[in-house]
Amino acid sequence: MNRFMASLPCSTAAFPRSSRSAWYSVSVAYVNGYTVEEQARKAETWPREQRDAAFRAGLELILAGARSLRT
Repeated sequence: MNRFMASLPCSTAAFPRSSRSAWYSVSVAYVNGYTVEEQARKAETWPREQRDAAFRAGLELILAGARSLRT
């Protein structure tokens, strides 16, 4: 995990080590959770463009929170 976190953009953006770990955990949980939900949802009920936009919006929210943790 440390090698992966070291390769993330936040590792070079003045994030304290503890924040990197939190950012990594939240990001992985979001992507995994969204993927599970995506697989459970019927594609016809929500167009692909809306699903993609919802994913991007959630990821942007996480990134905004991560950016606020900069030292």
